[in-house]
Amino acid sequence: MACACVDVIGSTNFLHDKTQEPHLPLKQLCELFGVGKSTALTKARNIQDALEIYQLYPRWTLPSKLYDNPLVWMVLVDGFMVDIRKAPLELQEEAFRHGLIPLIPER
Repeated sequence: MACACVDVIGSTNFLHDKTQEPHLPLKQLCELFGVGKSTALTKARNIQDALEIYQLYPRWTLPSKLYDNPLVWMVLVDGFMVDIRKAPLELQEEAFRHGLIPLIPER
């Protein structure tokens, strides 16, 4: 089960993508925990389904990857989805005050 938990959070942050840092292939992750790949994947899928976690899930994004995660910055403004990083500073500050974004990107 621990391997599946690491896989869920790792997959959310592209752990298995060799172009990313950190990087760890699923096969190696399973070897480290001493479990089979299919077992880990089945349990990981159960966790993802139960907690409704998906790739780029903002709540589980590593702090070092927050700025590059587009889902963190999408805010509904007057009925339109807006990437708040491209909005005026006043809107960014307002979104931050309301807890819609984790930080003010321009600062």
